[in-house]
Amino acid sequence: MKQNIIKILVPLIAVVVIIESIVIVFNLNKSVSQSKTNNVSPNVEEVVETKVDQPVANFNFETETKEMKVGKSYEVKLILVGTKEVNLDAIETYLKYDSTKLTISKLTSNKELPKMTKNSGIDSKPGLISSIFLWDVNKYYSVKTADIIPVLSFMVTPKVDGETTINLITNSENNSSATMMIENHTSKSLSFLSNDLKISVIK
Repeated sequence: MKQNIIKILVPLIAVVVIIESIVIVFNLNKSVSQSKTNNVSPNVEEVVETKVDQPVANFNFETETKEMKVGKSYEVKLILVGTKEVNLDAIETYLKYDSTKLTISKLTSNKELPKMTKNSGIDSKPGLISSIFLWDVNKYYSVKTADIIPVLSFMVTPKVDGETTINLITNSENNSSATMMIENHTSKSLSFLSNDLKISVIK
């Protein structure tokens, strides 16, 4: 009788041990899996599409020579070259120069553009040449790709020998003296490229 009970109990105990082993292994695997999931930080970065405005024009300086003599006057032109078709409501240009080295005079504009506003002109104290062109309501100015448009011209007379530069102001803290091209249907300030006029003055 006793032997029969032992024969019955031994298989039962073995089954219980196997079941407990399976449960323990399952729980252990589950715990390890969760631990890996929690410890692995996501390495996927959100891709944000950024749109960069394409320049619609280039502003370039034109002059017969970049080597100038003290006391002699030279004509300099500011030219706009279209790189994209666009309709404009306004063009504002601001040029910076060193008034201790240069005298600027005879500012004129392209006759195809509106008359410069009263805020335009030459201010020798800060060394600023400004030109503002505004089109009437329901009117605009069309710039096409490869268009070459003279914007303004002026005379440069060097005072002293050495190196000096005339450059287009493209940004300003209060935006009051920054060159701008305003699009017709959006009133948005458009992107453009520009270069400096580097002058070498000799006696």
